[in-house]
Amino acid sequence: MTMPKQLLAFILCLLICLLSSNINTEARRTAAAKEGNQVGRFLLFSLNSMPVSPKLPSHEQFQLPSLNSVPVSPVLPDHERFLLPSLNIVPLSPKLPDHEHDRALTSHQARNTPFLYHQAVQAPPSSGNSTLPQACEGQQPTWCIAKPLTDEQRLLANIDYNCNQAGIDCSIIQPGGKCYLPDNNYVHASVVMNLYYKANNKQPHTCYFMQSGLIISEDPSFGDCTYPS
Repeated sequence: MTMPKQLLAFILCLLICLLSSNINTEARRTAAAKEGNQVGRFLLFSLNSMPVSPKLPSHEQFQLPSLNSVPVSPVLPDHERFLLPSLNIVPLSPKLPDHEHDRALTSHQARNTPFLYHQAVQAPPSSGNSTLPQACEGQQPTWCIAKPLTDEQRLLANIDYNCNQAGIDCSIIQPGGKCYLPDNNYVHASVVMNLYYKANNKQPHTCYFMQSGLIISEDPSFGDCTYPS
């Protein structure tokens, strides 16, 4: 039995369409695979091209900066270094009151007096109306001077008192006198106190002078200034 030509043509056309469809499907699959491969290669290339941070050693990865860092002072130019104030503070000596200054001055005068360190003879003050014996001949000679550290006011009072007593010649402590130099109240007071002490026969109470007198057993004379014994 022979098929009609139209049926054969239809079957042939159908076969061609199926074959063409298979070819197109395979082509699309191949193209998709190629495209996927290209995308994969692009992504891989991109990942490989990204910069990677250098790997730090393990002991440095978690190391924090020290919190006890000491700030460094800025270095000043040479012309500014000498403008800084000096830190070498020199303590000032306190100013003494006037009476303390006079006492210190008198102490200095006494230390520079030749007869300061002579041996002292202790004598009690007078008890008032009691009569003390006069110094005997052949007895150890003694002299009356002012005590070291006697204040200036007391020295001046002793000078004024003795120079107003009869028989006391205060010209020796005036300018030109043998005992004028050294010119300080300690020496002048000691000279006239000894004159009064000698004029009263060296009675111990006559060297009292409000506890400012001192009896010594070594001659305090110096230079041309002679202390009578």
